[in-house]
Amino acid sequence: MASNLQIPYILWNKVPPSHDVAIMSYIEHLQILISGSSSGNLVIWRRKKDSDEFNPRLYLTPSLSQSAGSLIGLTIAQSPNEEISACSKYVLVSLHQDLRFRLWSLDDGRCVSISS
Repeated sequence: MASNLQIPYILWNKVPPSHDVAIMSYIEHLQILISGSSSGNLVIWRRKKDSDEFNPRLYLTPSLSQSAGSLIGLTIAQSPNEEISACSKYVLVSLHQDLRFRLWSLDDGRCVSISS
């Protein structure tokens, strides 16, 4: 049985890849900063404890095969159902130029749902 499963990942040392920031959001109670680029990629930054410094934690790419376009908006929401909440209590919701919403796990960066 053939599978189309793709597991993208990125590794970086102390400096994340180039990221042309178009939009940002800080979620104080989670101590994370999310930046979105004009190419549609997102970076989730975790605030260091007792510091104003942020470290990159996850680099998210909305599509491996076609362009989702620039990021239009993003927010954090509580997981809307059990299937999604199994991956994290909160999800990142992003909207791109292709006018599709994407739900991302804040635990591991997986895209858990894409609107049609």
